[in-house]
Amino acid sequence: MDINKRIESRQKSERFKYFIYGENYYVARNDLIKNRAKKVYIEGVGPVENPFQANYKSASAILKKIIDQKVTYLLGNGVVFKDDNTKDGIDDYFEYTFDDFMEELGIETSKKSEAWAYAYKEDGILRFTMIPAEQLCPIYDERGRLDKMVRQFILDDTTVRLVFDKNTVSRFEKKSDEKEYERIGVYGHYTKANYFNGKMMSEEEHGFGEVPFIPLYNNREQVSDLYRVKEDIDIYDVIKSDFANNVDDFQEAFITFKGYTGDLKHAEKILRQIRQAKTLPISKDGEVDIKQLEIPTNARETLLKILKKDIYENSMSVDITELSGGSITNVVVQAMFADLDLKADQFENQVVKFIYKLISFINKVDGKGFDPEIELSRSLIINRKEESETILKMQGPVSQKTIRELLPYNIDEEQEQERLKEEAGDVVLNSKINSDNVDE
Repeated sequence: MDINKRIESRQKSERFKYFIYGENYYVARNDLIKNRAKKVYIEGVGPVENPFQANYKSASAILKKIIDQKVTYLLGNGVVFKDDNTKDGIDDYFEYTFDDFMEELGIETSKKSEAWAYAYKEDGILRFTMIPAEQLCPIYDERGRLDKMVRQFILDDTTVRLVFDKNTVSRFEKKSDEKEYERIGVYGHYTKANYFNGKMMSEEEHGFGEVPFIPLYNNREQVSDLYRVKEDIDIYDVIKSDFANNVDDFQEAFITFKGYTGDLKHAEKILRQIRQAKTLPISKDGEVDIKQLEIPTNARETLLKILKKDIYENSMSVDITELSGGSITNVVVQAMFADLDLKADQFENQVVKFIYKLISFINKVDGKGFDPEIELSRSLIINRKEESETILKMQGPVSQKTIRELLPYNIDEEQEQERLKEEAGDVVLNSKINSDNVDE
């Protein structure tokens, strides 16, 4: 197995290019517009960047909206484990919480089509972290199972290459001025200390028995959320930037003179007189005309709206600006979220598979009995007024307690019961208050 060829092949692939695109477009460093140069041909020199025209490079941040919307929609309310033991213990394996880790992983896989959780032990405690996809090169066996993982990254002026198999890690290093990698050593996945009478006697290298990387894929096709909309976003950026360029380039009026010499000094003298005296004597056959170039604003605005709509449709996302106003019903909202629901369904399938593999790894390595069964509730935008009115109409056949549970608000049941008891002895709000009983 030639690891150099494996890495080279991966880095030349379309998938790897979209790792970089996804990272850049998520933070509005859109490649096409940021690298765009307006050229002009100069005789004797050739094509060079035009120094006489504006060249704004306005990159849209629409990919961040698309990705954050999907991840928040599915994972914003957190992952709820049905088993209390799992629910109480899962956060111990992550730097902050399991929900924070899943959101980070969800954004990563949406940007790049795949995200990888790396398992390691620190001070004897099992932990998980995320490794950027562009640093990794997975190697599979003939059955499609992960057989090895190569991680390559730069540390100062040294390229470090780590090759993980089922029980060991081989470390290779190459300085910037060297051609070949030097093998530094082979280690276990983690080190276990042996103690006697409270004193550490020795350390042993151990392996997990499997490659310590678990993938979360974005969807069945394993493509990023950028893949289907990159060209539309690029066109949107170009049109918006050129609109700004035209405004800048054409904001000055053009003055034409008829019957005057074409001498540049003469023209400068005329312009100076116009600015100072606000008048201009002209000859019998002379004429002055002021022209202002018109920018095709309506056409550009229309095209930008079409592109924006296409981007949201092709990415199966929701343009939240269309939900403004309080008159939109929940039926309309649900219809607008139909495509996002379909996309979230695929994403949820991948999340469930990932969590099953993660829990299986923890149970095997750490001897836990965690249950991977989960519940995910989606963060659907709702018209709370409409939903509340519908629920309140159920009073009578449905108990007050059930009404409070169904309302789209967080109501503390115990606190509410106490308040109801307190109010039971007070004045009824819809009764008349006797003014004679009110202290003056």
